[in-house]
Amino acid sequence: MFTVDPLAGTFTKLLQDGVDAGTTKKADINGLLDLTTLNSVSEEKTSAAGLGQD
Repeated sequence: MFTVDPLAGTFTKLLQDGVDAGTTKKADINGLLDLTTLNSVSEEKTSAAGLGQD
């Protein structure tokens, strides 16, 4: 199934997994997503999971 949902709730875990594996540095991902346009045209509202604007 295809979706326009970026699954924002997974980004924190993905970042931590990368740090743990040594493939990335710890980073601030707050403000990463702005879903206001997506949510203005979509029937199903998508959450930025605290990483930006819904």
